Amino acid sequence: MVAIGDVHGDPDAGFRALALAGVVDGRSWWRSDASRAAASAGARATLVQTGDLVDRGDRSIETVDAFERLKREAAAVGDEVVTLLGNHELMTLQRDLRFVSRDELAALGKQSLDESRVADASDDSIGLGLRAYFYAGQLAWKKTFGAGERLGAALREKPFAAVRGKGKC
Repeated sequence: MVAIGDVHGDPDAGFRALALAGVVDGRSWWRSDASRAAASAGARATLVQTGDLVDRGDRSIETVDAFERLKREAAAVGDEVVTLLGNHELMTLQRDLRFVSRDELAALGKQSLDESRVADASDDSIGLGLRAYFYAGQLAWKKTFGAGERLGAALREKPFAAVRGKGKC
């Protein structure tokens, strides 16, 4: 059993920690080859991520996606990844964005404005700038983690706690 805490929007640091623990193969994703060998010997790996995948770092959305992928890939080889709901995920669900990286919001807002074709966000002559990107990013963040959205559902399905094994705590 491996536990990892606050990744806070930095998937690279999260993967470095998981590689040190031996649950990712060092290339990128779940240790599929090692897991198959361990599973045939009766061993199973369980990773518990104790919450706070989002906020502070510049790649929160990518981090949530990465851990959701790890859950699927671990399950495919008989292992388990449990991601708990941390206070920062709860804040996101409550639409409290005070700890979301401003750079991530601005980049998300620029992408959102570009995709919506409201205007060419790279055209400075129309007056779009950091403030427009930031506010568009806040709206896009709320939509991304909203009810009925894929990542919103992923956060809403996270348990507050998990118990594995038998015995006294």
